[in-house]
Amino acid sequence: MGDRIPRPRVALLQLLNGAWITQALHAAAKLRLADFLATGPLTVEALAQQAGTDAQSTGRLLRVL
Repeated sequence: MGDRIPRPRVALLQLLNGAWITQALHAAAKLRLADFLATGPLTVEALAQQAGTDAQSTGRLLRVL
């Protein structure tokens, strides 16, 4: 009874969300964001500076994650 098949648009949205999250995790790993945060919390600006990225883009990435 718990084996309901999601409607096609719901299934597609789930696939897209999974792909977006996977890409966001890949970007965070490639930028080594976790390494920079290992010693404690940082502001988005400080994290972006250490990663060599744009602060606004880094903030968007963190909001996704």
